[in-house]
Amino acid sequence: MAIALSLASLAFGVLAGRLQRAGIALETLFAVILLVFLAAQLAILLRLPIPIVVPWIVIAAVGSATVVSYSILATYVPKQNLGRANAAFNLVHLLVAFAVQALVGVVVDLSPGSGSAHKPAAYQAAFAIMFAIEGTALAWFAISGDTVLRRPNRSRRTLPKALRSHPGWMEERGYHAARRDWNRRLIDADGQVRAWRMAALASMTVLFVLATLVVPSVHVWQTAG
Repeated sequence: MAIALSLASLAFGVLAGRLQRAGIALETLFAVILLVFLAAQLAILLRLPIPIVVPWIVIAAVGSATVVSYSILATYVPKQNLGRANAAFNLVHLLVAFAVQALVGVVVDLSPGSGSAHKPAAYQAAFAIMFAIEGTALAWFAISGDTVLRRPNRSRRTLPKALRSHPGWMEERGYHAARRDWNRRLIDADGQVRAWRMAALASMTVLFVLATLVVPSVHVWQTAG
């Protein structure tokens, strides 16, 4: 599975570059990858008569599809904001991953038995829930299509007509342009500070919640052992 993950990262990167040069949207590639991912999960859920290692290799390979999502994000976010957008996207990605793992654990814990005695049906139920959520997300992704809002570039605003007609406009417009650019940079810097503070607070909250859940469990396991 580790080999499949590494090779898929390279393959997705090469394929994404070729599709872009051919004029094909990366969203199409991402949707196809998700369809293959869902097909592999469905094969596990239905216990199709195929080698079990095949769908698991596919699932491992799809884990590297984030390289495509980062490329897609770059088409929606201005270059000067791309670093912050990638950081925020990665934070959300990890938070969702933790939430999914916690949900699987809750579903398994609700099944009869304890410890390693959980029935395979519990894991199958957890996979079915994940399959339903992922299928809904893919449908939303496909339906939204090109309706994602792309903010127009408003950085090239001009001064009012009355000011442009002033005799000293030619001499003053450089100053006004510099002042507008400086004000924009100050606003962006203030927004970055608030955003990173919120990201730090969210990370600390997640760590606190995980520590609250994990530490007592480890103590119980050590006592039982």
